[in-house]
Amino acid sequence: MEEVARIAQGATRTSPQEELESSETAEELSTLLNRLSPDARVLLSLRFDENLTFREIAHLLDRPASTVKSQVSHAVERLRKLLNGNR
Repeated sequence: MEEVARIAQGATRTSPQEELESSETAEELSTLLNRLSPDARVLLSLRFDENLTFREIAHLLDRPASTVKSQVSHAVERLRKLLNGNR
């Protein structure tokens, strides 16, 4: 699916080295995401995988949008710390 998107955007095919690095990065990210709380993973998935707005997430989870924004921010910061500590 990513390859289709890349081609649609006019990108050239990736080299084997780039594919390996992308695969390793995806694996590392998956491992780090699993270290977050289930709630944080859901919030990040809704925000970045599903591209929902804070308002849409708030409606879906029955929380104030300001709370969702704060929780997503904290989840991103936690993920960033995990990533930096893993390198």
